[in-house]
Amino acid sequence: MLQVRYGRHKDEDLGVPLGEDSTDDTPLGDLAPTRAYRVVILPPTAGTTGLLAVESIGGACPTMYVLKWIRRWMYDRAQATLGHENEWYKLRAFAAADHDRLKKYLNQAALDHAVLIRRSVADSRLRSDEIFRIEAGIFDNSEADLRELAKGVLVRESDEAEGERDDLLDDPSLADEVGQAIEEEDSIAAADATFASAMGSLLGGGLGELTYDDGYLVLDTDTGKEAVSPSRLPEVFTYPVSSDRPSDAGLRAEIKVKALSIRKEIGATIDLSSW
Repeated sequence: MLQVRYGRHKDEDLGVPLGEDSTDDTPLGDLAPTRAYRVVILPPTAGTTGLLAVESIGGACPTMYVLKWIRRWMYDRAQATLGHENEWYKLRAFAAADHDRLKKYLNQAALDHAVLIRRSVADSRLRSDEIFRIEAGIFDNSEADLRELAKGVLVRESDEAEGERDDLLDDPSLADEVGQAIEEEDSIAAADATFASAMGSLLGGGLGELTYDDGYLVLDTDTGKEAVSPSRLPEVFTYPVSSDRPSDAGLRAEIKVKALSIRKEIGATIDLSSW
């Protein structure tokens, strides 16, 4: 278990005293507000799949920054100890949950609307490359089928789950890794087009007769709105622990309970006997 500090500076410029003993304001212009988040790393005892648990507080979760830091640390350590750029592991992470949590997530989420996109450059994500974009409401006659479509993307075997889709060129990497990433992106673009075509057919109203390169469903969940398609998955799944900050021991106990079920879903080999 480790702890990181994460926060975002807003518009505060002065901190005002809360008690009668102090009357002086504190300048905050050079201070960024942060909060301590606990991170638990469960490495595999065999294989290459483990678990990463990051504390979420008030809807904020620094998972992305934790992953970037771990990647940088692993690369720098490889340079210092091995001196070979290619002898390091690039950590890839994807949202993981047990089937009960996934089922609850989908059942509680409301289908907000669907977005269908036709691009002039098929696999580009730039809005300027769009020929047209359709945002369609979801009605009762198509809701059940669209919900099943979303379920098919979210609930799948771990070996089909896609990791982060960051640009490998931003990280130290080998040329063959970049080539593999390009192949993956081509496959993902094709999957998005198929997903959009299926959405258009289910929505009806002549939308299924058009050709799309991209599309996604917008789900309104208890943690906000999420776009779902083969290339767009929730970054994290959260498990409620307490309305108060749990102790380190309490957090470890909760993580152990969840990890025992999640590790089976993703095929991770993790020894939790010492907990």
